[in-house]
Amino acid sequence: MNKLTLPTLALATLVAQTAQAGMYVGAKSTEANYAFRAQVEMTQKSKPTQKQALAAIEAQVQHLHGPWSSGSEKASPKENHRIEILSIDAEVNPGRFTVSYAYAGTIVLEQKTWGRTAGDSGTFDAFLPVNPKEVYERGLVGETNPCTDRHYQAEGDFWYFWNPKNYGCKLQEGTDYLRVAGEFVRFKNTVETYPEYHRLADPTTGKIEIVLFFGMDDPEAHVIDPDTSRDVNAPNYRALKQELMTLGYTARKLGEREKAALISSPRALEEAFTLERLTKKTPKGEMDILLYYGATGMDEKSSAFHHLYKRALEKSAVMLYNGHSGLGGHLDISAMEQAQGFDISLPRSRYQIYYFNSCTSYTYYNLEYMKRKRSPTDRAGTKNLDIFANGLATYFHVMHETDMALIRAIDAYATRGEWKSYQQLAREIDSDNLFGINGDEDNPVHPIKD
Repeated sequence: MNKLTLPTLALATLVAQTAQAGMYVGAKSTEANYAFRAQVEMTQKSKPTQKQALAAIEAQVQHLHGPWSSGSEKASPKENHRIEILSIDAEVNPGRFTVSYAYAGTIVLEQKTWGRTAGDSGTFDAFLPVNPKEVYERGLVGETNPCTDRHYQAEGDFWYFWNPKNYGCKLQEGTDYLRVAGEFVRFKNTVETYPEYHRLADPTTGKIEIVLFFGMDDPEAHVIDPDTSRDVNAPNYRALKQELMTLGYTARKLGEREKAALISSPRALEEAFTLERLTKKTPKGEMDILLYYGATGMDEKSSAFHHLYKRALEKSAVMLYNGHSGLGGHLDISAMEQAQGFDISLPRSRYQIYYFNSCTSYTYYNLEYMKRKRSPTDRAGTKNLDIFANGLATYFHVMHETDMALIRAIDAYATRGEWKSYQQLAREIDSDNLFGINGDEDNPVHPIKD
């Protein structure tokens, strides 16, 4: 790996610890190590402890999201970062302390000229609030905050949507936020890798089971029937179902007994949701596709989704989620387990593909899921799991076509024995949202005769 020109041994060590070269597929993006030194201001009565200082740093670096997603140079952090506190300075002004630290982590970034240097390494800027506790209030103009999205004005959402370059934003560089020249070293994408199509069929049933979840944009405002719903995600459901039927699939809605066979919770079965199964006989086994339509938000009536999601993660070959990420909350496995009182056990010896077709899923849903697939013979959790994710906000209207790119590839394998590479799929799927695939470094590099 190329070395960054780093000012401290501590930062160089952090970079080495986060290196993950050769683990990514992207049509318009790559992964890279990213490192910088910065300071965060803290307001409290006494000198911060190491724990308090670390919490303030985490609150500050969480704000990397906003400017990177809306600026001309786009990137998204993977949240595998490491931080080393360099100093906690003595109180200068009453109740105000400065903490200096080194940061290093993996990011996904556009494949273009960055910062002042073209090629495999260079610099580009991070924008960080001087004091993350105060930055939202400093941006207010009356009751409105022009420094964030006009539809998402809550302080709790500010870290994700903020941008000091917004029209009308009064935040001042150097006073309210910092511009930090971070350094990156880009990793090379894998050149040719393939999904392990030959391992998708369930060894017991011989079926290739795919589960697709369509989370409604607003389940309170629309009927929970994809055939008649005016919700923004309903057309995706209808279009995908129609295309599957054109490919020769037979569809039928599941009745109450069939729903009960999939969901063990009586409370969850009382909720409104739609389930349909589409099947097709192929030379490689029966294609069995389950479609869910309903609520998926953690704060919505989504117990049925949670139980079906648990089953999909544990038993299906391919799981595709289409809907809101809830800033990472909607598919948080630990939060789901706590809410429902069950455990989710990903099958460590079963090969699977998960596609998180939501906003910024690269940040939220990579490492948590890989970690659950780890075993003594698979330290990274990648041998039996490939993850499709988006680095930026993703529009509902692209979800049908991006889902179908993967499903068509699996169908082509099952019906005609064709192998489409991940690199081809990435070119078809990317919608200028930093789409990428993690986990392919141990996949086949050429089609397998099976």
